[in-house]
Amino acid sequence: MPESKASEDKPPILGSWNRMYTMVIVLHFVIISLFILFTKYYS
Repeated sequence: MPESKASEDKPPILGSWNRMYTMVIVLHFVIISLFILFTKYYS
């Protein structure tokens, strides 16, 4: 694959890779927070 083609690839949603990475990190912390809350509530 030519380098110019690789740099033109865009993620399927959100329009840029920086937004995609930010969404993944935010969702990661949300899920961990929910697990912590559920653990404290049900223990």
